[in-house]
Amino acid sequence: MNSYAASDILSPDYSLPSYRRLRRPSISVEWPEDETLERGQGTTAMSASIMADRSKGAAGEANIDSAELAKIDSAFASAVGELKRYFAYRPRWDGYFAQPFEPEVLTRAFRILSMARRFLSREEIVPSLMTTGPASDGSLDVEIRGRNRTLFYTLYPRVDVEITALEEGAAPIRRTVPFEEMALARGLDWLAGKGNLPSEMEDN
Repeated sequence: MNSYAASDILSPDYSLPSYRRLRRPSISVEWPEDETLERGQGTTAMSASIMADRSKGAAGEANIDSAELAKIDSAFASAVGELKRYFAYRPRWDGYFAQPFEPEVLTRAFRILSMARRFLSREEIVPSLMTTGPASDGSLDVEIRGRNRTLFYTLYPRVDVEITALEEGAAPIRRTVPFEEMALARGLDWLAGKGNLPSEMEDN
């Protein structure tokens, strides 16, 4: 079954997506310079431009309330601001033995947030929360709350993504999935109430 969110392809390299669907002011996110990426990937900086499409939408395209778009964009920008601060975290940033965050983890988090932003805009869902949570082991959570459901993506470098799905009155569901667009996007479909949880997610 095709995912409603699967059109938001996550590239396997470090290029970040550009969006041209919604009529809105442009948002530009400039990633800090990172020497580790320069050595390992041949890239000195990562950036993403989320551009407005000023042309008329396709026939039949739903009109999206500008106030709702502003709320979604504000939640996205706040979460991205958190990620940018994590670039500056050094070893022992918690005062104990915390590890710094690898660029791969932060880039993955950005991609998930970008995909969620586009999906939520299309579905006209204003999240009650879109945020990130740093952990002392160098992992990072991306948390997205819908009306009565919450989705967590827990990110580590060079390994699969841990997804936790929470719904009011139900036991948590957890699964480890590859960092690829279908598995990640189906979680957003579930968050929006587009269907049951994908088959690759099982009770823990």
